[in-house]
Amino acid sequence: MRLKLLSKKELYTWTIAFLMMFLFFRWHYHFNSTQHYKYPPQLYYISYGMFVSLFLYIVLNITRIQSLFNNKFIMFIAQNSIWLYFWHIIFIYLLKFFGDEFSMFNNNFVTRFAFIFVCALVVTYVHDLLKKKLYHPSQRVRVLGKTSVK
Repeated sequence: MRLKLLSKKELYTWTIAFLMMFLFFRWHYHFNSTQHYKYPPQLYYISYGMFVSLFLYIVLNITRIQSLFNNKFIMFIAQNSIWLYFWHIIFIYLLKFFGDEFSMFNNNFVTRFAFIFVCALVVTYVHDLLKKKLYHPSQRVRVLGKTSVK
């Protein structure tokens, strides 16, 4: 199904259909988390995923909401998400091994999340600055060959 090819009426109809399906399964499975039905994917999990995806597609097509996400901070996170993911793992293990010393960050989900995110963001920013300063693709030098490109 190509979302761009659907009319607004069709898009809203599919969104409501998946919402109704999700709410039915939510009630049927006694309000259990969808994670229990993720592997192998069952209709409960699929209906949730489809509803959220369609809902976000509708919401993010609103011009005012798009303008909220069109800033340098969001663009930096989007362009460096793989590095944020990589660097955050180090801080997760740091809290795991030295959690007693960092108890003010490790006891609460919000403070733990903020600590890991801010630390990973700072390291990613420094990494990005160093990468821009030290790596110049126009000045590559071939180490193994006799010729050098400058």
